[in-house]
Amino acid sequence: MVIQQLKYFMLVMDLGSFSAAAKKAYTTQPNISKNINELESELGYNLFKREKNGVIPTQKAYLLVKKVKNIIGQIDEIFSDTSFSENTQEITIAFAPNMPIHKVAPTIFVPPSPCSPLHNVKFDIHCMSPMEILNNISNCKVDLAFLYSTYTTQDSAICSFPLTRSKPFLYYSDLHPLAKSEKVSVESFKDSTFVTIKGSSGSPGIYLPYTPQKYNYVQSLEEMYLCIESGKYVGILGASQLLLYLSSIHALELETDLLVGTNLLWNKNNLSLTTKLILETLGVNSKI
Repeated sequence: MVIQQLKYFMLVMDLGSFSAAAKKAYTTQPNISKNINELESELGYNLFKREKNGVIPTQKAYLLVKKVKNIIGQIDEIFSDTSFSENTQEITIAFAPNMPIHKVAPTIFVPPSPCSPLHNVKFDIHCMSPMEILNNISNCKVDLAFLYSTYTTQDSAICSFPLTRSKPFLYYSDLHPLAKSEKVSVESFKDSTFVTIKGSSGSPGIYLPYTPQKYNYVQSLEEMYLCIESGKYVGILGASQLLLYLSSIHALELETDLLVGTNLLWNKNNLSLTTKLILETLGVNSKI
C-alpha cells in the first residue's frame, strides 16, 4: 500500500467516479482504476461498486475514509507551502501518461533533505499527452518534461537528453490466447495483431525478426494500453511503462540493437536557475 493509492481513493470518494478523479489528479482513468484495484487487492475487500454512471462506495470504504483522512492531512501538511521558505522557487514538470517517473528520475521525486539544493524547489507536476507536452515545452508553459523517446520534435529550441534506454518489450495480457501456452517466444506472436499509435515514429516491425501482417492503429498511448489489456492485441513499448509492473501483463524483451526509453526535455529559451539546478542534479549539461 502506498500513499498515492490512498490519495486516489479519497479523490474517488469525493468526486464519485474514476474519470473525474483522474482529471482532478492530472492522470488517466486507467491509472486511477489500477491503483484502486491494487488497494482493494491488498485490503482484501471491495471499496466501490462499479456502475455505468460512476461508482458507489461500499460500507467499508466509508470506514476507511475515517481511518486515513487524518493521515493524508498530516502528510499534505508536511509538503504544503508552509514548509517552504520565502525563497521557494516553483518549477512546472510534465510527464507522459502511465510513466513511472519515480523510477525514471528517482533523484528529484523524493522529499529533499534540508541540506539538499532542491529543498526550496516546489514541483508543480502534471500528466499530459505526448503532444501536449511538446506544445507546452515549445510555448514555455512547462519547464521540464519526461517523454518517451519515440516522440520527436522539429522545434530547434527544444533540448533533449536520454535519461533511460533499454531494449523494447513485447507486451501481452493474461487474456491473450497465447498467455496460457507453456512455451511462448517472440516468434509465437507472428500472426497476432499489433497495436500501434497512428503517426508515431517507427513501426513495431523494425524491432521484430519478422514483419507483422496485422495492425490496429490508435490515437494515443492510453488507447494502446487498453488494447493490450483487452487481450486482442499485442504491443511493443519500452521499459519506461507502468505496463511492465502490472501483474496481469506479460513482457518479452526483444533482441534488437534499437533502444527505446525516456527523454528529458526543456526549452533553451526558458532556462531559469532552478531548471539548471535540477538538470545538474540529474547529471545533465543544460548547454546540450
